[in-house]
Amino acid sequence: MSIKKISALVLSLIVIASVLVLPVSAKKTEDAPYLGYEYDNESKSVAAPITYVHEKTVSYKDLGLETAISTPTDIMRRENVIYILDSGNGRIIELNLDLTLKGVRDTFVDNEGQPVSFKGASGFTMSKEGIIYIADKENKRILGFDGNNTLVKTITKPETSLVGFDFEFDVDKIIINNQDLLYVTVASVNDGAFTFTQDGEFLHFFGKNTVTKTVDVILNFFKKKFLTREQLQKQLASTPIGIANFDIDDKGFLYTIATTNNPVRKLNFKSGNIFEVNGVVKDFGDLESDRLLWVYNRFTNFTDVEVDDLGFIFLLDVGRNRVFQYSADGQLIGTFAGSGKNYGLLQSPVAIETAGTQVYVLEGNGTIVEYKPTEYATYLREAFLDLDTSDPEKAINAWNKVLELNTNSLYPYYGLGMAYEKLGDYKTAMENFKLSNSKAEYSDAFREYRKQFIADNLWYLLAGAVALIVLVTVAAKLISKKIKGASDAAYSVLENKYTFPIYTLTHPSDGFGQFKYRTDLPSWGISAIIVVILFFTNVIQYFGTGYCFNDNTAADYSILATLLATVVLYALFVVGNWAVCSLMDGNGKIKEIASVTAYSLIPYIVSQLICVILSNFLAGSEGITLTIITAIGVIWSAMLIFVGLGAVNQYYAGKNFWTILLTFFAMIVLALMMFLFFSLIQQVLYFIRSIWDEYQLR
Repeated sequence: MSIKKISALVLSLIVIASVLVLPVSAKKTEDAPYLGYEYDNESKSVAAPITYVHEKTVSYKDLGLETAISTPTDIMRRENVIYILDSGNGRIIELNLDLTLKGVRDTFVDNEGQPVSFKGASGFTMSKEGIIYIADKENKRILGFDGNNTLVKTITKPETSLVGFDFEFDVDKIIINNQDLLYVTVASVNDGAFTFTQDGEFLHFFGKNTVTKTVDVILNFFKKKFLTREQLQKQLASTPIGIANFDIDDKGFLYTIATTNNPVRKLNFKSGNIFEVNGVVKDFGDLESDRLLWVYNRFTNFTDVEVDDLGFIFLLDVGRNRVFQYSADGQLIGTFAGSGKNYGLLQSPVAIETAGTQVYVLEGNGTIVEYKPTEYATYLREAFLDLDTSDPEKAINAWNKVLELNTNSLYPYYGLGMAYEKLGDYKTAMENFKLSNSKAEYSDAFREYRKQFIADNLWYLLAGAVALIVLVTVAAKLISKKIKGASDAAYSVLENKYTFPIYTLTHPSDGFGQFKYRTDLPSWGISAIIVVILFFTNVIQYFGTGYCFNDNTAADYSILATLLATVVLYALFVVGNWAVCSLMDGNGKIKEIASVTAYSLIPYIVSQLICVILSNFLAGSEGITLTIITAIGVIWSAMLIFVGLGAVNQYYAGKNFWTILLTFFAMIVLALMMFLFFSLIQQVLYFIRSIWDEYQLR
């Protein structure tokens, strides 16, 4: 053997040994021709791992069928058998869970042995006794076949005055509930689902979509921060809409999707929507109406809903050929699939079904597409199931696994918050609830943490309270002595230039009236200081308000908006009132009006600072305290402004009231003039720059 061959052999052995010895830490990845995403607390999409990937696609040839599946309309699972309604051929195909053929039921007869056809049927279901009920839409009837494919029941159009007698019984979808009642949707009727006994007796309507009134639209608009275009269309609905499809979970809750705008509802036995809280309906589907609009130009359009054995909700979106997966509470877990011909993508989906963790989508061309959960979806499902268990340690481990795979998700922080709250670690729970933007849960944890803190530090808090009471008492006595010592003077010690704003808080008429003959009392400097304090109070309020009561984000802060809401607004009011009063024989000087307005703002400023402090010690349900304090501050300041302006302008109450109203009109006029002025300046500068640019080019 040559030296060259020996060297190559040694080098190969070294490489093999290094591969065997060195640890390999490559993380398993699961690829798909689509991207995963979730939504943050502002309803904006963020990247997320894929939840389901393609397992297999089966066609009629793969099943060994000689005749192609034609116009399939529905799919369902009972135990370990998957049933497909082959509507075009009038048959039912039975598959095993691994999508192998179990059998074909293609010959159906009545009691006399005559063939019965249900070509064009749109939906079917199966009772506990094995009777298959088929919504024979073409023939306006419901057919019930036993296990021998013999017709045992026929349900036709009911005679009922609830909807009239001239409607078409064009049955569409059918399902059976836990009490063996049949729910049937009829395309031409929008009063909800027809409810029948299995003997064909019509009972009542169930799950009617209610009319949304204009007043409710306005209220919902204010309840939500913003509405997407689809949501706005939902709010403006003027007539009831029918049920497009439905499903029932193991607990008997009926899940429905509507024929238009696709609101998803979870109905209890009273037909109440569990997904509606305080008049606000939970949103499903894309929350960003322009998502990929330039590609598909189609919006979310649900055509089927499926609830698996563990309560997870799957919604089939034919608008963009995707599947949305939600938790039992309506929290988005993920989306998968999309439009295309690649494996994992869909072209014309019509129905969806689940078996365990597997998801089956029936395509319009007769193929069945199977999806399996990814590692991320498995962890996420387990974590959601552990959310309400009595084992918080298990839940913490589950949510930490999810967090390792997706740090963008809000759900792990929410789940961790719930788990730590059960453990009694309220501080950690609060931190996680804050990260998940769960204000209600944060408030509950904060209330418990506050109780715990008070119990642990009771003696220190009592000592601090006693010290504060002593300090206030001593300060009050010193101030009382100081004032009493000056009682022989013509004016109180507070009636000087620097403490006069305090005096006017309780003596507005007398205090502001002195502006007319004591010219040293109104002060531009003190007024400016108060307005500057107002500005910084607004800033402190924006950033310092307690989390339970603060919906602001640092990224949205605008110093210009703060200036407009404080300094500019103050200036507009002063100038506007001075202008109006000058035209209406007012005696107030602009300095007096500016001082009255600024001094009157003190109660409001103090109330807002108190609210900022208290907001960090109050739970969300105790917010009425802040509302009361704010109301007191606003009313007090408004009263001071009204009395003060009347005193300096020497108006009676009626005239003072009308001048203040005119002041607000003057403020609008001044604001418009300022806007036009700055627009004009901008145009002039643009014109000058254009001339300069042209000059340079020459």
